[in-house]
Amino acid sequence: MNFNKIIFQEISTNTCMITLNDERSLNALDLEMRSELSDAMSRIISGSYNVLILNGNGKAFSAGGNINSMTGISSAHEASKRLDDLHDFIMKLRGWKGIVIASIHGNAAGAGLNLALSCDYIIAEENTKLTQSFSRIALVPDCGGFWLLPRLVGPIKAKEMMLLGKSVSAEEFYDLGLINEIVHSEERMEKTLTMAEHFSSGPSISYQYIKQMVNDSFEKSFDQTLKEEKIIQGICMNSDDFKEGIDAFLNKRKPVFNKQSK
Repeated sequence: MNFNKIIFQEISTNTCMITLNDERSLNALDLEMRSELSDAMSRIISGSYNVLILNGNGKAFSAGGNINSMTGISSAHEASKRLDDLHDFIMKLRGWKGIVIASIHGNAAGAGLNLALSCDYIIAEENTKLTQSFSRIALVPDCGGFWLLPRLVGPIKAKEMMLLGKSVSAEEFYDLGLINEIVHSEERMEKTLTMAEHFSSGPSISYQYIKQMVNDSFEKSFDQTLKEEKIIQGICMNSDDFKEGIDAFLNKRKPVFNKQSK
């Protein structure tokens, strides 16, 4: 599968990386890139990967939507259709069983920021600026921003970010619990690959259900969650990874996970 606006790279048997690759636009998400992201995610889902790194080439992770491609829109229906491929990508990303690491730097703005927030683990360079920039051009947040931010920071802070559209530092995002790690620029990719290896070699069946249950937690009652965790715990305890984890614990050795599970 050939791509023009992204780079798809296999890092190892279990790990792959998608790199946004339109440096001239600061990796702005034009329609071609959106379509390629959706196609690449379909490829990942059908493969044997359990870790995906989302990266950006050049000076920024992503400046958000490509404003140049927004001119000449003649109807609200035409405008809303622009989101189809990007929404499809995000739904696949969040629904995929594997762990997604966002490795961000420079600017992550608008849809680019919300794309990162849809990932499971976020590593950011110390100079990264993050912006819900939509209101600057009379738009509203998309790519799940209305769902994600209020749940992550509460409605008051979410509205502040969306209404003011001001840039926020990586440090403030870290303090708000929106970033997992802040690193120096020369360390970002090394740290990203280290975390990818950690997740790749871990118990994928456990990671899969942790991701699923946390993502769904706001939509379920406590009683429903208890019922589902009982079922899932049973599945995990019947897996080869669980048996390996118990044997390694009892014999005081490091476990070797990602065996074939029953």
